[in-house]
Amino acid sequence: MKYFNKESIIHIGMEEAIITKKKGPQLNRNLSGLTVSPTLAINQKSKELEQAGHKVFRFGFGQSPFPIPDFLVEELKTFAAEKQYLPVEGLLELRKAIAEYYTNFNKLPTSPTQILIGPGSKELIFSIQDALEAELILPSPSWVSYFPQARLIGRETQFIETTFESKWLIKPTDLKSYLSTSDPNKTKLLLLNYPNNPTGIIADPENLRQIAEVCEEYDVIILSDEIYDRLTFDGNFVSISTFAANRTIITGGLSKWAGAGGWRLGFVRIPDSLQELESAVIKINSETFSCVSSPIQYAAVQAFAKTDTMNQEISKYNRILGGLATWVSNELNFAGVRVLTGKGAFYLFLDFEKFRKPLETMGIITGKSLMEYLLENYQVALLPGSAFGMSDSSLTARLAYVNFDGAKAIREISGSENFDSKFVQLKFPDVFGGIQKIKEAVQNIVN
Repeated sequence: MKYFNKESIIHIGMEEAIITKKKGPQLNRNLSGLTVSPTLAINQKSKELEQAGHKVFRFGFGQSPFPIPDFLVEELKTFAAEKQYLPVEGLLELRKAIAEYYTNFNKLPTSPTQILIGPGSKELIFSIQDALEAELILPSPSWVSYFPQARLIGRETQFIETTFESKWLIKPTDLKSYLSTSDPNKTKLLLLNYPNNPTGIIADPENLRQIAEVCEEYDVIILSDEIYDRLTFDGNFVSISTFAANRTIITGGLSKWAGAGGWRLGFVRIPDSLQELESAVIKINSETFSCVSSPIQYAAVQAFAKTDTMNQEISKYNRILGGLATWVSNELNFAGVRVLTGKGAFYLFLDFEKFRKPLETMGIITGKSLMEYLLENYQVALLPGSAFGMSDSSLTARLAYVNFDGAKAIREISGSENFDSKFVQLKFPDVFGGIQKIKEAVQNIVN
């Protein structure tokens, strides 16, 4: 890609202008076609509309609505003066606490030497992709940053389509069909995420077991992004590492279940069988971010050490998110928008395919144009399915139902409430109002 500086125009008599252009810096060609992350872009667009005086129902940006627990904030205050560089691998005390967490929570025996700390799991996923000379395999849809990261470092990506009927889960038969015809000499990295962003769906153990068997047969490395693991509403989270411990890398962090997105504290568990990869990731991290903020690492230890306290907080989050997931899903399904009820995280994946014909008469033929229509005419901000690897023509969208005051919800909701429309309107007015706007839009599209 080239940039051009100011043009100079020289006129010589009646001759035509001669335009000279000075070349700017040449950028990495892998940046071609990439844009700002869609989640950040929709957040900025929503802010601009609000600054212009519009009421925007912000379902586009997926940030935890809940505050960082008070005991963690106090820990951060205690260690605010810590200024020393920590090891690239991370604070040993924190790595021990996370190893114990995996051993107890996931029933996956883990040693501190298998844990690395990074500035968010996003950065660690990038380091892993950078360290591996591997083709990336992704379900479609999948989180917005997986594919761009692969593209930035020049890796090939293969999307494997999922459907509403398959519950947006990758089919083991589809994975095997692709692997059986692909180059066996290429290292493959399958990246999964459950509970899932953008669908809110969790994979059932049998699905994961069969996928693990296929990966074993074709020697595929698995990267399991489990950033939402503790936001599984029924508490029954199952990791694919249960069935493929020696080939599964796991990433996690504090951004979702601890509400600490801005702390940028992520971690990765790399099995001993992939020790060479771990060494490579450490080298990359040492030459990029060096280490995560020292005060943050010291404070984060208690997120894992105070298990009972943290579990009590998370149970409140799950009651609220689970109630909203069910209410929103029921409302939209009744209006004709197909959506599977979320079982974890705080997302739903909406399918507007039923309305394709009337939308075409309005000149709306892509998911992006549908989202623009909803934002401009109903002030509802959603992300199109194409941002998550779906085709441009796919009339799908991700809805993040986190536009509410999480601290207030925790204070006022005991857990015994019935999440009916009256209750949601009273306690979650922006969620309620936005869903009513979507229903209004659908009704107008049909009529």
